[in-house]
Amino acid sequence: MKKIQIEEMIGKLKKLLLERKRQLIILILSLTIVLAGITLFAGRYEKKSNDTEQKPLTLIEQYRNQLPGLEIKAKSGNASDLQQYGIALYATGDLLKAEDVYKKQVTVDNGSLMAHNNLANILRDEKKYEEAISEYEKAIKISPKAINSYVNLASLYQYSLKNMDKAIEVYDRAIEDNPESIDFPNLAALAYEQIGDIENSQLYFKKTLTLQENNQTAKAGLERLKK
Repeated sequence: MKKIQIEEMIGKLKKLLLERKRQLIILILSLTIVLAGITLFAGRYEKKSNDTEQKPLTLIEQYRNQLPGLEIKAKSGNASDLQQYGIALYATGDLLKAEDVYKKQVTVDNGSLMAHNNLANILRDEKKYEEAISEYEKAIKISPKAINSYVNLASLYQYSLKNMDKAIEVYDRAIEDNPESIDFPNLAALAYEQIGDIENSQLYFKKTLTLQENNQTAKAGLERLKK
């Protein structure tokens, strides 16, 4: 009797173990399927992300993409449309077309400071220095407060034509027309320093400090000139 009971118990245990084993196999298979699905989804998502991800366009690329549309608008002859087209052409390196467009703009709107200044920049880059000087002077005449035009004109004399005296003349005019500016005395001081005129360089750095007592450029310049 006991032997029969033991055999029955063993049989029940075998069934129980077999059932547990079956459940474990099912669980493992389920986990495998889930993991495989996650891996597949992740792979597809990553591929999709890589396919759709694009590097941001540079400013030049943006202008290049806009050129066809801007060209169409510029055909209207509107000064603003011509200006936008000229900016895009200059940014993408088409100097000849940009020069032509800006010349059209100054014909339409001769009082545009930006048009004369931008045309001068193009002429300068093309090494048409006399024409560039003329356009910068027109921009300054339109607005004696045109700081950029003064700086551009002085830089042309200073770096392109190596004429420091003319550059300093421009800075002096700029100081006279913009007495509150701290930039021009510093620029004049640096120009004098470059030609070895220490006395005038110090004079202009000190002029800057009368306008802004903690100006670091002027302070550093004076310290440098003491050595």
